[in-house]
Amino acid sequence: MEKRQAYVAYTIIVERDDGKPMFLIENEETAFGFPAIKAIKDQSGLSQIIAELKQTLKNLNFDRLELSELTNLVIDEHRVPLFVLKYQCGECMPEDLLLKDSTLEWQVSDNIFDILSQYDISGVPLF
Repeated sequence: MEKRQAYVAYTIIVERDDGKPMFLIENEETAFGFPAIKAIKDQSGLSQIIAELKQTLKNLNFDRLELSELTNLVIDEHRVPLFVLKYQCGECMPEDLLLKDSTLEWQVSDNIFDILSQYDISGVPLF
């Protein structure tokens, strides 16, 4: 992340058949993390994320997407809003939403604690 640039981060939670939640994360070469985009002045963070999801996921039914949580991450002493969205897949599989060459992937909740430990999170997220 560029030091002076503002960012907005997000994740999507879907529930597996066995009831365990899965989180959408970004698989970078050296680590996993929450997807983040550069903030655009005069646009809300949520509208920027929706626009990003339209480009990075396929077959996403926005009627099944809801904002579950909004909290802040602290990265290198900068506050970054984290939007946590929940998605009701219905008949689809979460993997079906990913583009072929995407750096995004789904991780089960058991693995998400390693990602959470990278960040200082404001408040107590309820996911």
